[in-house]
Amino acid sequence: FEGNWEKMRFKARTTSAVIIQRIVQVLSKITKTKFCRLRLSPDKVCFSIQPDVGEEQLRIWSESKQDLLFSSYRIESLHENNEILLEFSVDLMLRAIKSTMNSQNITFKLIKRDAISYLSITAIVLSANGLTRPVVQDVPVRVFPREHIELTHQPPLPVAEVNICLPDLKTMKGIIDRMKTTSNTLTLCASHQGELILKVETGLVAIKCYFRGLEVITARDEDGVPMPGTQSVVEAQIDLRTFAHFLGGYQFPTKSIVLSIAQGKAAVISVVHDEMALTVYMPVLI
Repeated sequence: FEGNWEKMRFKARTTSAVIIQRIVQVLSKITKTKFCRLRLSPDKVCFSIQPDVGEEQLRIWSESKQDLLFSSYRIESLHENNEILLEFSVDLMLRAIKSTMNSQNITFKLIKRDAISYLSITAIVLSANGLTRPVVQDVPVRVFPREHIELTHQPPLPVAEVNICLPDLKTMKGIIDRMKTTSNTLTLCASHQGELILKVETGLVAIKCYFRGLEVITARDEDGVPMPGTQSVVEAQIDLRTFAHFLGGYQFPTKSIVLSIAQGKAAVISVVHDEMALTVYMPVLI
């Protein structure tokens, strides 16, 4: 491990890895990325996809209470807040978790073998003949020095002019899939009257789809004071493929998904499901 291995420990148990699998799948499908970061603290488990420092690109942050994912949980490190930061291959992690799907006794443990760090996943699975057998999958991980932990955090969110609840995702996905054949740029327009417009334009054609009667969440400034709607319509131009990946990859049932638009800065999708929160930060295209 990078840092003091003798003072770094992580071990957790769960009866089902389905939620962890879904989180990693969502992150991988939205970004098509190969690597994901995992920030562990005594009370929270955070998965992150983010660019290098200083780069203005797509960022995703998923945060869950540790007791939502695990039945027992132990962490120990030299970080002042007792945190650990790992990075792993999405494909290897999904493959390892898939092998535990028939188990109700799964252990995640940080280990080191031959100078290589692993997140070792052990499960007791039921075989076809009715007998149980242990399955062990060791996923190689990069362990960051403790001074790097604070660099992996929830994206700083700009103050949004409009926060509007998205309509049915399956309906939107069908529309976006058709728009993909026209352009890679999507314009999101939202108003304080509950109207959302999806728009693609080229030199030859313009396609617009209107959703009306959507719930609008009152925008607030940095001090939490409600902001009056100063613009009738706010818009953001984003990468259409990223938005399509979110619509196709999101797998958690939820009552509302909020789209926040900061004019000229970003479009942010926010989801809260049980004790899990997901933030997708999409910078505007310049």
